Amino acid sequence: MTLSRAALCGVAAFLVAASARAAQESPDTVAEEFYARYLTIGPGVPEPKELSRIAPILSPSLLDLMKGAEAAEAAYAKANAKEAVPPLVEGDLFSSLFEGADKYKVGLCKVSDQNVLCATLLSHSEGGVGSPKTTDWTDTLILAADKDGTWKVDDILFGGMWDFSRMGSLKDSLRDVIEEAKEATAP
Repeated sequence: MTLSRAALCGVAAFLVAASARAAQESPDTVAEEFYARYLTIGPGVPEPKELSRIAPILSPSLLDLMKGAEAAEAAYAKANAKEAVPPLVEGDLFSSLFEGADKYKVGLCKVSDQNVLCATLLSHSEGGVGSPKTTDWTDTLILAADKDGTWKVDDILFGGMWDFSRMGSLKDSLRDVIEEAKEATAP
């Protein structure tokens, strides 16, 4: 019986330590982690395998919207299986630029109300990193504290200032996808 209690105490201590470490992660660290993971995701609404790469650092409300948008894309594709229709979201979902970023630099993270705003300089080079034609812009990552005090990505404000840049926020875009799929698949 003593061994069981010791084992349970060990597991409990490990969980407390892991929770304390997670709660101590700075917003800057979470922003860096998000963008490092973002670079591994393809265009459009992430499918479950891709979403699993970023899910641990997303707020519950953003994760729910991501899952809803993925389900909406699947329903839209199924409803239009006989036609060659493009997905509802083409191009990069997580940045202002259709082609997405291939480099990032998280700037200063500032506290605003209950959130932290991290302005992030993003870059896309035609032909890859180091190419002479580069597009630079700043999007703002919004982090919110989870109920356990852990910082989570809650939204992205798009800051591109050119024609056809993604406007508004990531959450707005996800809501639009869900609504557009409902309208397109309604009887």
